Amino acid sequence: MRPAMPSVLSFNDASNMALPLGHFRGAVLLINFWATWCVPCVKEMTYIDRLQGDLKGQPLVVLAVSEDRGGISVAKAFLERQKLTFLRAFADPGGAAAQTLQVDGIPTSFIVDKKGRLVQRVEGPYEWDDAPIVTRFRALLAEAP
Repeated sequence: MRPAMPSVLSFNDASNMALPLGHFRGAVLLINFWATWCVPCVKEMTYIDRLQGDLKGQPLVVLAVSEDRGGISVAKAFLERQKLTFLRAFADPGGAAAQTLQVDGIPTSFIVDKKGRLVQRVEGPYEWDDAPIVTRFRALLAEAP
């Protein structure tokens, strides 16, 4: 059985509005904690962008959660400079979500199913557009909410 993600989690969107995890219920989530100064994180963003592009039109939400001290504006500017087409920036003010999820280093990612349950935790960089992981996301997307 998959454990439920903590309901207290929230992430700030590009307009700096706090969105609770429940806002995304019914979608498969990839929650990725990263920062612009983290070299492995920066490399991983391209893979995550491709994954989201490959699954465009599906109920997949990628929360690219910046841990930069400069907040959401730093993350948005970075994604624009990198010309990442599909990713949207999110922020974790004060590192509250990272602390709740016991994120010790970045990048750290969480795959969450449509019911808000943790499927997998990935610590360190990952090639998110690799065929087996895309297949895994397709299977999660095919599950009933």
